Parts: sequence; C-alpha cells; structure tokens
Amino acid sequence: MPSMGRVDKSDISVVVDLTNAKPGRWTFPVRTLYTGPGETRVELTPRPRQVEVLIEEWQQRELEVVPNATGAWDLYRPGPITVTPTSVKISGPESRLTLAASARVEVNLTNIEPGSSTQAPVQILTESGKPLEVTVDPVSVAVRVKPVSLPPSKNVLVQPSWIGSPGFGYTIVDYEITPNQIRVEGHAEALANLLSVETTSIDITGVNANRSILSKLRLPPGVTSSASEVEVRITVARTLPERPSDP
Repeated sequence: MPSMGRVDKSDISVVVDLTNAKPGRWTFPVRTLYTGPGETRVELTPRPRQVEVLIEEWQQRELEVVPNATGAWDLYRPGPITVTPTSVKISGPESRLTLAASARVEVNLTNIEPGSSTQAPVQILTESGKPLEVTVDPVSVAVRVKPVSLPPSKNVLVQPSWIGSPGFGYTIVDYEITPNQIRVEGHAEALANLLSVETTSIDITGVNANRSILSKLRLPPGVTSSASEVEVRITVARTLPERPSDP
C-alpha cells in the first residue's frame, strides 16, 4: 500500500451487523469501517474477526412499591404510609428482570414536615437487597406518611428489686444500672406520680463475688417503654476477715 498521511483513530469504527438477529447466543463477523478523507485508502483487519453475542428479549413487569420511613419526628410517630402510584413498571432484558424482587422507596422523616407529601425515587432490588439497574416507569412516586401524636412520656429512674441475701460474711457495697433511667409512655394519669420503675426480682442469695445480671423491668399498668431490660452490675465486699489457714 502506498505511503499515506497519519490516520486518525476517531475515523475508524468497528461494526457488528445485528440486522434480522433473533434471541439466542450467536457468532457474528466483525467489520471495520474507515470514515476519513475519501482519497485515503485504508485496509484494516479486525482481531478477533468474530464475536459471540447474546441477544435477549426486552420484557416488562409490574411491581408494587414498598415504602419505608427512616428518621423521626419530635412530636409524632410515623403512621400509615401511602404512595402514589402504588406500582411501577420495570423493563429490561429477560435475565435481569428475573432478578427483580421488589420496588422500594424510602423517605427520611427528618427532611419533611409531618403530614406533607414528597417525591422519592424508586429503587429496584434483588432478593438479597442489592440494587438492580433496569428501566423504571415512573422513576419516582409521591410518598405521604401520616403523623400520629405521641402519647405522654417522661424519663424515670430504674431501681433494683433484691431478694435473698449475699453469702455469709459478704455484703453489696455498690451497684450500677445501665441504663439507670428509661423513657416511659402512657396515659397522663398513669405517669403523673411515677418517678421510678423497679426491675423484676434479682436473686442475690449466696453471692460472694462481683456479678453482672440482666433484669427485665416491672412497669405499672398502662405504662410502656422501648427498653425491655437493664444490666445490673453488683460490687461485693467481704465483711468478715479471712480465716487464717491451718498451720
């Protein structure tokens, strides 16, 4: 081939002709095209000379949108969540659509006013919860979380309730409760005079060493708490001197 000037690689394209191709796995020849100056003759040999192509049908499915609220409001808790529309259409290759398990939309309550509606993007997830790239229509939905007024609440101290006695010659010199106060909810009348709550009975019979105990809470009727148990760490000391060992 006679000498020629510099060939710009942007003038070279590689083409695989899929005209009349059908779904399946096929092998097609690779062709190269030169689109540079017409007077320039360029012979190109592609490597590889053929490629394997998987062709799939483009399918469509419909998924119900599952809403989820994160964050929190100060004076309200989240109630029922409504989304509009309630479902989305997803489309893509058959092998990818079979992986689509759910359409999820999340709304952060700290970013919206109680009772207001907001637009949130729809995310398609696999069974294991991984994001899946498919075409979604619509890409976002309107989400509204109904606010529900919080019941009266207050912080109260946690007091231990002991039963039994430490081992002979020992006494409890200190204890620590974690958490030492909890948030309780209930009717205003039930909370009015409530200053503390007790643990369920903690048996210290025969205790002669420091100990950590998990104890549930004893809540009055009509009072609830998100805390179900506390940890009580007991410090024990000997009140009688050790007996001298026999000679």
